[in-house]
Amino acid sequence: KIIVYLSLKENKDHEEVKKEVNNLIEDNFASYCLPNEICFLESLPYTNVGKIDVNKLKQLHEMKQ
Repeated sequence: KIIVYLSLKENKDHEEVKKEVNNLIEDNFASYCLPNEICFLESLPYTNVGKIDVNKLKQLHEMKQ
């Protein structure tokens, strides 16, 4: 399952952004690379060393469902 996590700087329509992301991926990657889901977050979680905290993303995703 492919999930894309996005944090937008500007207040944009989420449906419009989803379409743009899917179109971008369709144009540049194989069809099996299309995400199953696109999740919007206020900000991405980071670890103490500045990397994106993948475990925290999974927890946030499970909480949303």
